[in-house]
Amino acid sequence: MELTPLKPEPNNLYTSLSIPRAHMSLMLNLISSNSTYVVAFLNCICKMLATVTEEKKRLELLHETMRTAFEIVPKSTELIFPILQQKFPYKRAPTPTLLHYSTQLLHLLTYAPILSPRILSLTLTRCIEIDVEIKISHDGDVTVKENREDDVTLFEIDGLTGEATKEAEETKRRPRAESIEADEYADKLDEMLLVLFKYLEKKSTPKTLYEILLKTFEDNIMSTHKSKFTQFIFFYLAGSDAKIRSASDTPDTSQPVYRAFASFLLNLSLSPSLPPIKRGSAVSYLASFLSRSNFVDLNTISETLNVLLSWTDEYFNNYKSPNSSPTNSPRSSPVRPSSPRVKDHNVFYNVCQAIFYLMCFRGGSILQHLKSTGNENILDKCRWKKLCTHRFKPLKHCLESVRREFITLSSSFDLLNSDDIAIVEAGIYSNEMGGRIGVAIKRPASPIQTSATLEAKRRKGGVGGLGKGHNPLDSFFPFDPFLLRRCHEYVGGYYRQWEGSLGMKEVEEGSDEDDDDESIDSSASEFYSSEEEEERRGGVGMAISYGADVNFHGEEHIDIEVVRNEEEGNKHEKRQRADSCVSNGSW
Repeated sequence: MELTPLKPEPNNLYTSLSIPRAHMSLMLNLISSNSTYVVAFLNCICKMLATVTEEKKRLELLHETMRTAFEIVPKSTELIFPILQQKFPYKRAPTPTLLHYSTQLLHLLTYAPILSPRILSLTLTRCIEIDVEIKISHDGDVTVKENREDDVTLFEIDGLTGEATKEAEETKRRPRAESIEADEYADKLDEMLLVLFKYLEKKSTPKTLYEILLKTFEDNIMSTHKSKFTQFIFFYLAGSDAKIRSASDTPDTSQPVYRAFASFLLNLSLSPSLPPIKRGSAVSYLASFLSRSNFVDLNTISETLNVLLSWTDEYFNNYKSPNSSPTNSPRSSPVRPSSPRVKDHNVFYNVCQAIFYLMCFRGGSILQHLKSTGNENILDKCRWKKLCTHRFKPLKHCLESVRREFITLSSSFDLLNSDDIAIVEAGIYSNEMGGRIGVAIKRPASPIQTSATLEAKRRKGGVGGLGKGHNPLDSFFPFDPFLLRRCHEYVGGYYRQWEGSLGMKEVEEGSDEDDDDESIDSSASEFYSSEEEEERRGGVGMAISYGADVNFHGEEHIDIEVVRNEEEGNKHEKRQRADSCVSNGSW
């Protein structure tokens, strides 16, 4: 005789959650009669909340119990946060575990909105912890940032061989148990930010959310060096606020989020009471935000540029003396007129780089806007000449690709005349050992570590952005392209891609066609005058990329030499380039 398996009845204790409900009811009665059990109760509930389960009814029961506990013991809303913080899974936990807990925390805010600032801050902080583990390589690949010592090299340096070297080689090849692939970290961050973006999307008050999270941004995100993706939460809030305002029939007289954010960053950048590192980070965020957002009006950008330029004017007035230094310490060495120490003027150089970066992205639009409003005197030639030809040499100490692009732009829009450009280039490439202008020493490219690279270029195997070249300030632009796959839809609509400028299309085409050709056949002794070179190359342009710096022919870029033509009595320095490199690495 075959037995038919029993089917659970609708009123079965297990399927109807009767026993779990009875358990929860018992605990609620305990905390209502004696509040000393509240902490133990909250620990139990939070532990169950952190357990991954697909049973929706059980999760609903947990949240229902927690909501009732908040009503019975109002103080429990204060007691629960340290427990929630403690139960948050570690960054190495599986992605489903992190996602489950983050989702439950955000759901908790539907009936306990008083916890919103702390819960959202906690979630963003956990995102930052994952964010810092991701490193964007020069070719756009994502890798985990690891600090490993090369034991084999140490052994070889010490002259040790034999078994020690073999053991070191085996240790180096042995996979570490605790290592996690970079794509897993990136996937975790993508998933967690997606949960946050979906939560923020449901809210119709981006300005309120911005005000709630601003403290978290200042304390946790902005203080994290080269954060790559988490800061785009604020980019989204500013963009969504601008979108809501433009779609609204009734005009909103309050300040837009993007303007409040820009004002906040500007105040931090120019506040003398703050440490230089924080001010430098703030001005980098400011320049990147205004450059990359397509919703910020030109008035805001123009006003910001005017304030930054006015600050540099005042800075020059305060440090007219060659020995002037921001620090009055007797130990600080005097600053030479031709070579101010970068570390003594770090904020100044970061502000100047922000000005140049903004002009590279929005210069044409800004100048046209100021001309149409009759305010073109804000960015007149005298201001640019004073800034760029000053003895502090701000262009020399900013990111190489930004410097090149700004020089191209200043020539095209007549911000600097040919004499000024010659002075600037002489200061950039001069050898200050004896005051004699000579061949610049070629430095290996030190590409800036940015948040990501252009999506189209990444798909083609290439990358892009204003992030190539020597980086004296170790600076970065926090809102460089955002390429997390799942979250991209929330950012892409508000984002301004790098469009390049004069000659950029030809440069990129030359790079795409010939970037595989690494051989350089011509002799290093062949020099061209600026006119001959321009004719030979078909124009002057600049390659902006994270990979090899290429010209129209895909050749590796060689440093510029400034030569003084004394025989002909030429007052202008000429820019000359070497068409190739020497096989021995010298001129």
